[in-house]
Amino acid sequence: MLATIPAGGRSNGIKMHPPGHEVYVSNGADGTVMAIDPASDKVTATIKVGNRPWNMALTQDGDKLYVANGRSNNVSVIDTATKKKVKDIAV
Repeated sequence: MLATIPAGGRSNGIKMHPPGHEVYVSNGADGTVMAIDPASDKVTATIKVGNRPWNMALTQDGDKLYVANGRSNNVSVIDTATKKKVKDIAV
């Protein structure tokens, strides 16, 4: 083991930003997504999304992260450059 990074409650989904400069972890119980810098093993942002975020998908260019929020019936869109939620899409 190289490092241990405390995560939020019920951490589930993990996505690696191309080309590996950042890792995203969804925290289902907390309604957040954490951005982690793998070079420093530091959390660079904790982003509030909807209820029970699980699965995530990055756009091909890595500019946006889509987060499925099971209990909110929506998908949050995160701008990966600013590490901020830009909108929710109802589903």
